[in-house]
Amino acid sequence: MQSKARLRLFIMFLFLCTSVPATGAAPAIFVATAGNGGSDSNDCLAASNGGGHGPCLTLQHATAVAMNYNFGGSSTTVNIGTGTFQGTAISGYLQNPGSNVNTEFLILNGNGSANTTINDTGSHTYVLDPSGGMQIILQNMNISVPANETGIFAQLPGTFVLIGNGVTFTGQAVSSIAIHVEDFAAVSFPASQTLTTNGSFGYFLTAGFNGQAGFVGTINCGTATFGTVFALVDGGSLANFANTWSGCGAVTGIPYSVKGNSLLVNTSGTPLPGNTTGIVDSGGRYRPASTPTVLSATGLGTGGTATVSAGSGSHGGIITLNTGTASTAASGAVTIAMQELQIITGGSVLAPCTATLVNFGATWTQGSTWNMAQNSPNLTVNWSNNGVALTASQTYRINYVCNGDF
Repeated sequence: MQSKARLRLFIMFLFLCTSVPATGAAPAIFVATAGNGGSDSNDCLAASNGGGHGPCLTLQHATAVAMNYNFGGSSTTVNIGTGTFQGTAISGYLQNPGSNVNTEFLILNGNGSANTTINDTGSHTYVLDPSGGMQIILQNMNISVPANETGIFAQLPGTFVLIGNGVTFTGQAVSSIAIHVEDFAAVSFPASQTLTTNGSFGYFLTAGFNGQAGFVGTINCGTATFGTVFALVDGGSLANFANTWSGCGAVTGIPYSVKGNSLLVNTSGTPLPGNTTGIVDSGGRYRPASTPTVLSATGLGTGGTATVSAGSGSHGGIITLNTGTASTAASGAVTIAMQELQIITGGSVLAPCTATLVNFGATWTQGSTWNMAQNSPNLTVNWSNNGVALTASQTYRINYVCNGDF
């Protein structure tokens, strides 16, 4: 129920808007380096100087100019030229007298990730800081993240960041964070887009204080390393990875840490990047992508097999026992290996786990019992059909749940 409520909240905040007096239709805005004619004394309304118009020098000034206009139901674009530019904080609702807020974004459009770099040379904790109800699209740029800073720091209710195509994150230290979202803000990475990470990061994603994050396009790990955790989800937050992975097989470290009554859902079909065990703590919940595999099964008779249903994982699932044509037994065991694990800090992997002998298909004999042996990363269910051999050529089912996570 909590995850459904968070999803509803994620949708609802997209419709929040504030109406303020209009100052005219929003035009395209342009930013250029000083060498290419950029100056904050210009009106920002042309890509080059001429006819009384010219590009801004700084992204901060350009976004302030754009925010003075009425968006009137459509988006406007800040076109950032070739070069390296100081990042900025952008706060507040777009001017919008009553039109559909879903159609209105401030678009920061670079000249390609190989040509346009946004970084921070000041004493901030971010490169880009959208907040206070800001709706923004980022595309065609490299976000260069210094040590101890975050590339995108989205915060406060109503704030929505959509990462468009052609965005690259370059981390400069293991203390870098590519994306951080908190305080009911949301970050989305839609389908048909590609996001690339290069360099050294501590985290790819951190989410806290009811932050929302969803990834659907292609995430290319590039040359990135993640020194702490690929995805940290805390403080009642929600993160969903339904994306395609590219070049992430060599990434080392912890794939995820979920705590503080947060939920991380991975429906990408592939484990999150990393080569160690993920961590679940303090009421956190993780929904893994990979279905456990069966290592061994006994008592099923000639030709008997065991499988684990799709969608099962370290949190729980269904084991299907298909009995053979003859020589079934009244007791046996099935051992499964988890592809992704969750660890309860201060406890043991998978514990406590329970099982139910499910009468869906073949019926277990009344009084049948089970017990479990947990030897991480494996789980063994020992079953007993109360002295009666299983019926040949039938399907029996065992439901298992670990850590009380349904």
